[in-house]
Amino acid sequence: FDKGKLSFFGGGPLLRYDDIVHFLSKVMSWARENNVDVTSSMTTNGYLLTPDKFEQLIALNCNGYQITIDGTANSHNHTRILANGDQTWEQIIENLLYANSTKHKFSITVRTNYNSDVLSDLEEFYKFIGKTFDKRFSVYYETIKRQGGENDSNLDVLDDISGTIGGIKISNMLKENNIPSSNSLHRTSPANLVCYATKPNFFSIDYDGTIKKCSHHLSLPENNIGYLNENGDMIIDQKKHA
Repeated sequence: FDKGKLSFFGGGPLLRYDDIVHFLSKVMSWARENNVDVTSSMTTNGYLLTPDKFEQLIALNCNGYQITIDGTANSHNHTRILANGDQTWEQIIENLLYANSTKHKFSITVRTNYNSDVLSDLEEFYKFIGKTFDKRFSVYYETIKRQGGENDSNLDVLDDISGTIGGIKISNMLKENNIPSSNSLHRTSPANLVCYATKPNFFSIDYDGTIKKCSHHLSLPENNIGYLNENGDMIIDQKKHA
């Protein structure tokens, strides 16, 4: 192949920043030697994406980011806090303002997870996004969902109808503020959004070298299709892969 893309996600990939930089340095060295175009992206809360880390990651061709910001500081800091209880909104925005001030080629998707509390705050938030950031920034929005765990019952979530109505309101807000969003395309174009697990060239590599297809149903036995051996070769059960 002549190109490839890596995506880092999980429980905060920037907590393993040094490991990622070490890995990407090796990957980019190999890519240059073999004339392969390799880019990478990262799903992160953005709190640790400080200017120095951003610059080093950009230099290693990590130029795509999905960063969750649930509205203004008022709603975001209500739930998206540090383990010690400290707030996060101001630091995340400061990091994004630095990225916006550079001339680097990158894309940052601001993901909004919304319930009734966040939704009531979004008009102000999207006005801020539209006025502050350029077209390298876009928005993706989803309802807050119960996806398993001991605190599921404590989550404030919208029912299906309220969630859909909320999505329509958000879509209108984004249009009014001239903010690009991938959601509109996904929800209006038939077969536009295809699950990446169905793609023959997509693989999810877990921390222990296990090769999976789906990045969500991690515990399903049929999702484990192989492993990386000590040489880095992919040993795949082709029947499971099929």
